[in-house]
Amino acid sequence: MMLIVYILIAAHDLFAVAAVGGDPIARPPNTDPTTAPEVRPGWQTPISTQPVVDVLTRVIGAESAAIFQLALNSTAPQGFTLSTAQSLHNPSHHDGPTHSPHSGMRITVVVTASGLPELAYGCAYYLRTYAQMSFAWERTGGNQVRVPEGGFPTVPQPVTVTKKVYWSYYQNVCTQSYSMWWWDWPRWEREIDWMALWGINLALAYTGQEHVFREVYNDIGVNDTILNTTFDGPAFLTW
Repeated sequence: MMLIVYILIAAHDLFAVAAVGGDPIARPPNTDPTTAPEVRPGWQTPISTQPVVDVLTRVIGAESAAIFQLALNSTAPQGFTLSTAQSLHNPSHHDGPTHSPHSGMRITVVVTASGLPELAYGCAYYLRTYAQMSFAWERTGGNQVRVPEGGFPTVPQPVTVTKKVYWSYYQNVCTQSYSMWWWDWPRWEREIDWMALWGINLALAYTGQEHVFREVYNDIGVNDTILNTTFDGPAFLTW
């Protein structure tokens, strides 16, 4: 019952679906949610890459997001592969950031990943490593997403990144109370987009915990009158 502000989900991981849209996909049966299964079961429901496109569109703009060709491979090790391809540029089309430094050519960045968190992270890996972009909180400089002069660069050779740990955890309870209880949806959406671009697949969902407490205490006979004089306000839920 914990959350109401964001829901994290993916085929085998958790992902910020609340930020990127899409229907929740149930975790396959017999999968321990606390550890990485030795063999991840195949997806029973096709999963769209559109949520990652939506994140990219919000963060770097639709024109820049269009350079990516995205795919999911449920049988691959947890991680992503990255490469670039070039095609002849149609001069009748607008020369946008998809135009490569090589005259007359357009670039496509091909990212294939084991799941949605890894797919988003793979796109951000290219943007950080090769396009010199950065993704940060507003108070530490914010997102720097200017397209490189001359367009997006090619990758010299295919890149494969495999995760060393299954879960990438983010958050702490103090921040949930001191800062996040003030946030509206646009602020949450920016934070969840940030999480997606950094490959977070396990985020603390603390909002709504008092509802869980209330249900438990009601079940054992403690009424709301007593609870209402006991529960702290939202800025103190941590304690």
